[in-house]
Amino acid sequence: MLLAMDSSMVLLDEPMAGVATGDVAGLVEVIRSISDSGRTVLMVEHHMDVVLGLADRVAVLHHGELLTCDVPERVMADETVQSAYLGTTAGSAA
Repeated sequence: MLLAMDSSMVLLDEPMAGVATGDVAGLVEVIRSISDSGRTVLMVEHHMDVVLGLADRVAVLHHGELLTCDVPERVMADETVQSAYLGTTAGSAA
């Protein structure tokens, strides 16, 4: 219904939650087609493979605070993000 109303922005809250593994790629393509149609897609998602495959920019929150907002490559390389979510940085031993 939202798409039929020709909205310029679509908000998705964890669209992959509860989706069977075999159906994820199809849903990613639906989301990509929405974005490719010129709509802005704002998505909260915890599946990083999905985020990195779709996002132009990634914002990372930790305990309600914004750690960073940048292109996916810089976010993944950010030591603060790595420390908060992986417990380590790229240069340290696990």
